[in-house]
Amino acid sequence: MAIPDDAAVIARYSIGDDESLAGAITAAFRRADVDPYERDTTLDDWVDCDSLSELSWDSNEALCVSTEVWDHPTAITADAVTVYAPTDR
Repeated sequence: MAIPDDAAVIARYSIGDDESLAGAITAAFRRADVDPYERDTTLDDWVDCDSLSELSWDSNEALCVSTEVWDHPTAITADAVTVYAPTDR
């Protein structure tokens, strides 16, 4: 998924050194006032955190995974999770 150039950032969460990717994504959404535990779907319905954790995040290549989570464009890098305003459908 490509994040639109005019997408508004509503939360950015820095990933801690020993923090799981699932925990970081959940924390980013809580920062964006989206309670993951009150959704009809789970994080696993939107993204495979186990597969993402297998990526070489510490390589010399800058990695960024863009996807949609709970109708919000979301960018995941080695350092942070960024949540954008929901897209119009």
